[in-house]
Amino acid sequence: MGNKTVYYSSNALDIFYQTGMHVWKEKLFSYKEKWVLLQKEDEIRSYLNNLEFDEFGIDFSKVTHKEFLEIQKLASGVPIIDSNPIAIKRMIKREDEIESLKKSARLNYDGFLHVYSLLVEGIEEKEVAFEFEKFVRERGASKLAFDPIIAFGDHTAFPHHKVTDRKLKKNDPITIDVGVILDGYASDMTRSFFLSPEKECKMERVVLEASRKALEMCKPGVDFKEVQDAVDDFFKQENLFDFRKHSLGHGIGLEVHEAPFMTSEKRVLKEGMSITIEPGLYEIGKLGYRHEDTIIITTKGYENLYESRSWTR
Repeated sequence: MGNKTVYYSSNALDIFYQTGMHVWKEKLFSYKEKWVLLQKEDEIRSYLNNLEFDEFGIDFSKVTHKEFLEIQKLASGVPIIDSNPIAIKRMIKREDEIESLKKSARLNYDGFLHVYSLLVEGIEEKEVAFEFEKFVRERGASKLAFDPIIAFGDHTAFPHHKVTDRKLKKNDPITIDVGVILDGYASDMTRSFFLSPEKECKMERVVLEASRKALEMCKPGVDFKEVQDAVDDFFKQENLFDFRKHSLGHGIGLEVHEAPFMTSEKRVLKEGMSITIEPGLYEIGKLGYRHEDTIIITTKGYENLYESRSWTR
């Protein structure tokens, strides 16, 4: 990040993180680590005219095309770069943020246990989703972190399945992926299982083992790509790699999906990062299996926000 870079954000959560304020039309500008909220165009132009900058930094993933064109006019011909120092700060959670994440995770898991208790033959996916939302909202959730993924049978083969009136059958595989927003912070957890506990599934064994292998590797200084590669190698060893449809995890905080994004790029884990570990395998037309935990990277390893509430069918 250059010394003569102006940074800009209109993202409400970035602004809240930096200022503690909920705003509507104000834009956040930063120059040499000094932040200012501005709204009117003449105020913005006056502010920029008094600065000597040679780059204009924005988060490409958080601006519309219309907004980008407006920024081009403000940037006075200087290069516009993809950069967001607030997103970098948000990757490392403060102690109060970690406590909020834990609180959100506890409510999320309680909601999961509630709907799990309702799983009987004939119940519909949409009924389970409704009951989850009702349960968590009555206990303080401001909203859901995302639409609940409640999948029965071959619907489990779709990682982002939308609930339907599909009824649960005796031998169905089940995937429940849920998250809430509590005190501003998100939670995210997935559990897959069978209504009939005697049902055996190779995907289940492999995904649970992949989760264990990944968690064991998580500690400060580890490149997450190495964790992803280790899981991929294990899937290949089990002849199931072709059924992997998504990456191993993502950051979580004020948003259910935020930096660090666990892609093929280098991403070194640091103390205070909050990430998900969610290996999954999916065979279209048959079934899918995913196991997702949320962890906090600690001094020597990690803390699993769901570890004390382990799941066995």
